Amino acid sequence: MAVRRQRPQESPALVALGRQMRRLREAKGIKQETIAHLTKVSPAQVSRIEAGKKRATRAYVELVDDYLEAGGALVSLWEDLNKDGHRSRSGSTGHRSKPTPSS
Repeated sequence: MAVRRQRPQESPALVALGRQMRRLREAKGIKQETIAHLTKVSPAQVSRIEAGKKRATRAYVELVDDYLEAGGALVSLWEDLNKDGHRSRSGSTGHRSKPTPSS
């Protein structure tokens, strides 16, 4: 009999960061595809980050925070998340130019 892998519990801190990203993005009428283009990740990855199922890098959060004009709020949440022991791998997400909201 095969052993079923248990799904890891989602971190409340990751969920909170993702929800805030989604709220800000939706309030500005911006699509996940636009964030994906900006950060050079797939729309599915944006969805996983917003659902709290995947950790974002600091570079990703900085780009999204800047694009959504969050005033550092998302970066602060990310820093709090990492103080609580949630580490993400560092990495670049590419350029910093802003696509138009309709893209």
